[in-house]
Amino acid sequence: MAVMSSNDERKMRELAERLAAMSPDAPPFPEETTVTSPSKQTSTLRPLTVFAGAALIVLLGLGIPLIIMNSGEAPVGTDTTTTTIAGTSTTAPETTTTSETPDTTVTTTPTTSYGSVLYLTQDPENSFLGNPAIIALETVVALEDGADDLDVLRATINMLGNPDLVVPEAFSNSVPEGVEALVIRRADGTDNALIIEMNEAFLDGAGGLLADFTMLNQLIYTATQLPDIEEVQFIVNNEQVTQFGSEGLDLSASVNRETFQNELNIIYLTSPILPNADGNIVVEGNSNTYEATMHARVLDPEGNIVHEELGTATSGSGEWGEYLFVLDPDHFEDGSSVQLLWYSPEDGSASNVITIPYNGGQPWDFLSGS
Repeated sequence: MAVMSSNDERKMRELAERLAAMSPDAPPFPEETTVTSPSKQTSTLRPLTVFAGAALIVLLGLGIPLIIMNSGEAPVGTDTTTTTIAGTSTTAPETTTTSETPDTTVTTTPTTSYGSVLYLTQDPENSFLGNPAIIALETVVALEDGADDLDVLRATINMLGNPDLVVPEAFSNSVPEGVEALVIRRADGTDNALIIEMNEAFLDGAGGLLADFTMLNQLIYTATQLPDIEEVQFIVNNEQVTQFGSEGLDLSASVNRETFQNELNIIYLTSPILPNADGNIVVEGNSNTYEATMHARVLDPEGNIVHEELGTATSGSGEWGEYLFVLDPDHFEDGSSVQLLWYSPEDGSASNVITIPYNGGQPWDFLSGS
């Protein structure tokens, strides 16, 4: 029989403590009741104690020889278990944002199309002076209901400086983009004059003396198309204009259609070519030709002469006069044009010729090109 040393006893106690720690918790039992007798004290062992003791006896019987044989080494067959606690992954719930679009109310202001006349220019053929001709063309402007004559006039003038203006191939425009009439009012103390407040871009003119004159003629003729208006005065920043354009023209006084008339072609068109109440095509304007003679031609779409007739202006040979032609509508078709000219007494050539496309009696839409 083997005799245990003090070292062996110490190892057995450590083993017992390990085994006790490894023992599973006993299942719960009903609460025990201890009865104490005066003459005799009897202790009742708890089930946990009985269970632990029995387990200890068995383990000691198996473990002691192993401890002795292994001389302090770790018991054979003891596994080392590493427990890894997985981290908790939390996924935030998706958030759905609902955006409510408020109802939008669009208010449309009623508009009306108002008839007006826009004055563009054309370079004449076979001109000995080279001055441009003023050409009157019917158009419309869209304004709020209830607009008055001055509202229509201002909108028409501002069409000339509108960057979206579409000028037909046959014509030109000398009013630079950005030139604008800010306010138009009737002059105090008179019923035939207007005061037009222009923006500062007006002061620069059109670049060159002839271009400045042409720009002014376009503005003057457009502004004086009302039957009762004969003259206008241009102001800027509520002050008279004493320096205008490339040559510093003085515009402090009122101007009218005759002020710069000599800077125009000797034949030009003052009214749009339109049918009258009888259906005839009316062509009228101003001229200053030799002996006041004038000729009007009707051309087909290919430029062939369909009709030509002679007319006489109210004045000529150095004085400006007015001419009028009333043409038979049978000479016209889609794409026809009217040609105005006079014949030189020296060589009989057609001179100062201007050609105006006939738009079928319909207004020109200069902001869409039709």
